[in-house]
Amino acid sequence: MIAMESAPLPVPPAARQAESEADYARLGLARDRVEAWEDAARTDNSPGTYEWWYLDAHLDDGAKLVVVFMNKHFSSAQDPLRPLLRINVELPGGELRTTLAAFAPSSGRPRPACSTSAPAAIA
Repeated sequence: MIAMESAPLPVPPAARQAESEADYARLGLARDRVEAWEDAARTDNSPGTYEWWYLDAHLDDGAKLVVVFMNKHFSSAQDPLRPLLRINVELPGGELRTTLAAFAPSSGRPRPACSTSAPAAIA
């Protein structure tokens, strides 16, 4: 057996919030306003692309919430636009509830069929 010495792996810098004017300039951002391009879709919905936005929340009662908006499911990136809304809730006792709603691309309204993993609606 050959003994090998190894050097410690370099530690990447920790993520941090933009603080200096140079940070904002490097990213093409303004410190005092959000431009329209920052708060919009980054893809053109063409085959092979998908996009999603999400938020995570820990609620005061101990519940956890994840809301995901998708222009189409990531496993169907070759498909045409098919907006989806997914809501996952973990209640304080550990019970998991998931709701998935599909939207017609042009309507902005949910399709009649929504599925949920729990009998009670998420309020």
